[in-house]
Formats: sequence, structure tokens, C-alpha cells
Amino acid sequence: FYNLPDLTHYRSEGIKGQGSEDFQSFPMFCQTSAKNSLYIWGYTPLNIKKYIVSEYGDVNYEREFTLTLRESFNQMHIIRDSLLVYSAIPSEFSIKKYDLIQNEYIGEIQLKKDNHPESFFYSNRGVIAANDSLILYAYVYKKEIDIYDLETMKLKTKIVGDYKPQYIVVGDFEANIHHYIRIVAGKKYVYALHAETNNLNQDKTSLEVYDFHWNPVIRYTFDIVPYLFEIDEENGFIIGHNNEYEDYFLRYKI
Repeated sequence: FYNLPDLTHYRSEGIKGQGSEDFQSFPMFCQTSAKNSLYIWGYTPLNIKKYIVSEYGDVNYEREFTLTLRESFNQMHIIRDSLLVYSAIPSEFSIKKYDLIQNEYIGEIQLKKDNHPESFFYSNRGVIAANDSLILYAYVYKKEIDIYDLETMKLKTKIVGDYKPQYIVVGDFEANIHHYIRIVAGKKYVYALHAETNNLNQDKTSLEVYDFHWNPVIRYTFDIVPYLFEIDEENGFIIGHNNEYEDYFLRYKI
């Protein structure tokens, strides 16, 4: 645990093992806009635990959610303490919505597959973000972000940039141009990391910021790209990580 905004280390806890409080697989944080709530998946393949973080940094267990099926839970978002939105790729090529209280699936966005088994190279592969009213899907191989209504899971609008459609070469990472590699839905803006390169060239990678009328607000470039990042909107910082500098956090003022 680190303090914001200065990122001073506060404390560490958690071990990998088979006990009820041990991580049986790697821990994954579930994204949420709920203030002071922390959701962690990884104690077992079917459990998400909720903790409350006090203003003094204490972390207290509150409750546990049990999922009904084992599948690919990626880019997990918890909305209003009751809805789980996640990417089911690669086991299924879809975005799913799950009711954590009733333990049942309540919605799904099916994405069109290509005619081959390698889901990593599907032309419609993407990354997701969600907030209390929207699901956003940013495409890896297209300069396009689709915006869906959270309740109906119907497409509302698209943000489509200027790009050249490409033929995807299966199995060759460097032969394909990558566009969006991460997207975050903040309370004020949407932040989409755009690469436009086949080798994650730092000179081209930038962070695009949109308001919720889908107008572009600003575009940031970096000397060191935070390929993994979160936004501290309250204090005005990008907090990120680049695996070439694995011993460090990156912090940028916005």
C-alpha cells in the first residue's frame, strides 16, 4: 500500500498459499469508482473480497462475493457494489455483466470473431473500461472506441479516428499495428492509451483524454510511457508503470 499523492510506502501484506486468507492465484484488483472500496480477486478462482479503506489507511474486510463458474475473468470492474463487468476473452469473445447479489449473468456483448482460433489476433480484440452508466471498448487493432449503455448493453456511439485498416498477421506481434492498449473511465474524463505502432514505440504512444460528450480534451506524450496506469483525478496525477523500469512507479502531473 502506498500513500497518495506522494507514493510513500505505507505497508505490505498478503502471501501466496492455500489458506483462506492466502492468494491461491495472482491477486487482481477490480476497478471501481466507489470511494474507499477495495475489491480483490485471487484468494480462490471463484471469490472476490471487498475491503473498506479508512482515511487513516486501515484496510478492513467487509464481505465476499462467490462467482458460479470458472472462466476468464479479465479487466474486472465492479459497479454499484452489485455488478461485475469483465472481458471473458480468451475463453469467450465477449464482454459480460454479472449480478454479484443474485449470482447470475444478466447481460453480454458478443464480439465478432475472425475465422481462426487465435483470439489474441482477432481483428476486433480490445480492452474495456466501465463506470456507473457506460461500458467502453477500445480496439487494439483499430483506432476506435465503442460506447455501450451499461443497463441495456446496447451500442450508444463510437469514437473513430483516422487510421488505415490492416490485415492481421496471426502469430506475428511485430507485423501488426497496435492502437489502444489500455482505457480508464474516470469520474471527469476517459483516458485511452494509444500506441499506433507495431513495437510499442515510446515516441508515438500517447494518452488521449475525452470528456463524456466524447470531445477530445487533451493528448499527453511521455518520455517514459506508463503502459499500465491509473488516474488520481483528485490530486491530478497519472500513476503508472513501465516494465523496463520495473523497480519504479511513474508519476505525471496532469
